[in-house]
Amino acid sequence: MKKLVYALVAMASLMFVSCEKEQNKSVPVPPSVASLEVDLSSFSQASTKAGDSSLDEFFTFASTQVLQNWMTIYEKIINLPVYAYNLVINSEPTPSGNGYVWNCSYKDSFGQTYEVNLYGENVGERVNWQLNVSKKGLLGFEDFTWIEGWSSIDGKNGQWSVRVSPMDTDVVVKSDWSSSAEGKVERVKLTYTLNHLCLGINPFFNGSYIEYLAEATDPAYDSSITANYNHMGEAFWTVLLEWNSQNGAGRVQSQNRFGDSSWHVWAPRI
Repeated sequence: MKKLVYALVAMASLMFVSCEKEQNKSVPVPPSVASLEVDLSSFSQASTKAGDSSLDEFFTFASTQVLQNWMTIYEKIINLPVYAYNLVINSEPTPSGNGYVWNCSYKDSFGQTYEVNLYGENVGERVNWQLNVSKKGLLGFEDFTWIEGWSSIDGKNGQWSVRVSPMDTDVVVKSDWSSSAEGKVERVKLTYTLNHLCLGINPFFNGSYIEYLAEATDPAYDSSITANYNHMGEAFWTVLLEWNSQNGAGRVQSQNRFGDSSWHVWAPRI
């Protein structure tokens, strides 16, 4: 009887270990590329009511002084690794070590070839991610870890760290993100982490952040941004933006800029 009990316990243990191994072998789902960027497309399409200079002033402040630095950071510094990530997550994963790998290659406008590998591995309640990029030919490099981070097993939240380049391996941007039950990224907070000059971005911008939410405090709007950034190397300013992605109406709040805590509104597109 004892032997039978021991055998049943051993079998149950084996089944548990086997199931656990099968769980660990499940293919993780890469986070959406939206977890690495703040989508400003709907905001950039917003326009002010023609002929009203006061409304134009509010929109201009929001679109140029507040968002321009982040547009520069994206276009000049992190655009390439984010582009590579967006390409590779559309490939088919294959087993690699204790996890899976996604592979792709592409050529840039100069004909330079890039090889991209994304590694994903389930570790406890998280998936660890690592994006390695190699470039062939002139100024080539091998297996540079351009982006790394983690996401929760359920895909509801995570964090990324993006490095500048193979020549400057410091982390330039950290992204904290979360998504809805349907998997749509609804919150992204990008924080600038460099303390030295990089492609025109001054070191005093270090610590600045921009946080996007797919909601607003007023039902007339459906998107919002909180930006905290160093203004002219003198002090950190906080700016709140809310807008309607359908008609372009919006408003901005900044004690530093306007000297009050009021919302300053611009009109919808007409």
